[in-house]
Amino acid sequence: VAELGAEIQKTTVAGLHARADLATAYRLCLWSRLANRVILTLGRESGCDTPEAIVAAVSQLSWAETLRDGHTLAVDFHGQSAAIRHTRFGAQVIKDGVVEALAAAGRARPQVDLGQPDVRVYANLNKGQLLVGIDLVGASLHQRGYRLKDRLLRPAKVSVSRKPA
Repeated sequence: VAELGAEIQKTTVAGLHARADLATAYRLCLWSRLANRVILTLGRESGCDTPEAIVAAVSQLSWAETLRDGHTLAVDFHGQSAAIRHTRFGAQVIKDGVVEALAAAGRARPQVDLGQPDVRVYANLNKGQLLVGIDLVGASLHQRGYRLKDRLLRPAKVSVSRKPA
């Protein structure tokens, strides 16, 4: 990861956190042989123990810059709290925050496409700490090139506006 241009901030059992610009993040998607996912972090928030707190935190992120009108989205939610014990409900709560932010910006409500979304939102909730980002790879990177004839492939339409780190 460091050789591809990212600055490693923290390592964990399940992965690492690094600082990089968008070009480096895409290089990681293309060339990393260790990563399954590359998540572009949009925000972290503490005190997210209730659905209302999660919606409020997610609605403060810059979704109008991230999602274009007509883009579809899917939410991958991991984690739980006393109020959120099912990942589908967690994903719905995250989507509600995205929709609220877009509505506040005067933008259209995005459609959900679980199969081939234009933007895949990643959310992780652990002990009230919420991490929200964009999954830049879609399918797990270990499946690169696997059964290409069996899948309908569309060009990626992810448009992410992030300032270089």
